[in-house]
Amino acid sequence: SGFAPFYAARAALFSEAAGEQQLTDLKKAIDLDKDEWRYSKLLSEYYIAHGDNGKALSVAEPFYKTHDKNYIIGMLYAKTLLLNNRYRQCSDLLAAIDILPFEGATVGRELYHEAALMQALEAMKNKNYSKALSLVEDAKKWPQNLGVGKPYPENIDERLEDWVTYLCYQKQGKREQAQRSLQAIVLFNPKVENTVSNFLPANDLVTAWALAKLDSKEKAGEWLNGEIKQYPHNKIIAWCRQVFDNKNLPEIGDFNNAEVRILEKLMLVE
Repeated sequence: SGFAPFYAARAALFSEAAGEQQLTDLKKAIDLDKDEWRYSKLLSEYYIAHGDNGKALSVAEPFYKTHDKNYIIGMLYAKTLLLNNRYRQCSDLLAAIDILPFEGATVGRELYHEAALMQALEAMKNKNYSKALSLVEDAKKWPQNLGVGKPYPENIDERLEDWVTYLCYQKQGKREQAQRSLQAIVLFNPKVENTVSNFLPANDLVTAWALAKLDSKEKAGEWLNGEIKQYPHNKIIAWCRQVFDNKNLPEIGDFNNAEVRILEKLMLVE
C-alpha cells in the first residue's frame, strides 16, 4: 500500500506487541507523506517511549525547523531538547513559540519550569549562586505565550524552588534568607480538594528535608509517613520516603516526572 495513514494506523494498532514493526510502519508513513506532522510526532514519541532521546530529537528538530508555526511539534521539540540536557536551547525555543490555550494546556509551562530549574542547578554546580537564584525566579514565572494562566498562589507548589533558593543562600552565607526559604517550604499545605491536587508529589521530599533542618529527622519521617497514609497508591511519595531514608536513588520505575528528574540532578549537584 502507498497510503500513509494505513501504516500510521497499523503502528497504533500493534503498538505494544509489534516493536520493530511499529517503527518500520511509522518510518514508512513518513516516507509516503513527509509534511504530515502527526507521523513525525508519533515517531519522535516512539523513540522517547523507548528511551532513545537522541533519535527523538533527530526527528523533531528538522521537522520543526521547516514547520515552525506548528506549536504542537514545537512543544515536542522542546521536550526532546530537555531530555537531551539542552536546557538553554529549550528555554530559548519556549520563549519564541505561542501555544494556544486549550483544556489541560500545562505541558509548555511544565517544560519551561523544568528547563529553568535545570539551568539553575548547572549554575549552582559552577558555584554561580546569584545566577542560580535568578534562574529560580525565572522558573516561578508563568509566561503568557505558553497557553496556561497562573493559578491562585495557594495552588502553586514552589517547594522545590524554595529548596534550591535555600541551598544558594546557605552557600552565600545569607542565613536569614536561607531560613525564610525553609519556613516557606514547611508552610505549604499539600491538599486535594474536589479531586484537584494543589501539590507535586515529589516535592514532599523537599518538605521532609526542610523539616529535618528545622526540627528533626524523626519529625520529617513522621510527616512523610502521614503523606503515605493519605495517598497510599502514590508511587512517587513512596519514592520520596525511600530517598529520604537512604539518600540514594531507588530503582522503582521510571516515573517520567519532571520533579523527580530535577531532584535526581539536584542530589548529584549538592
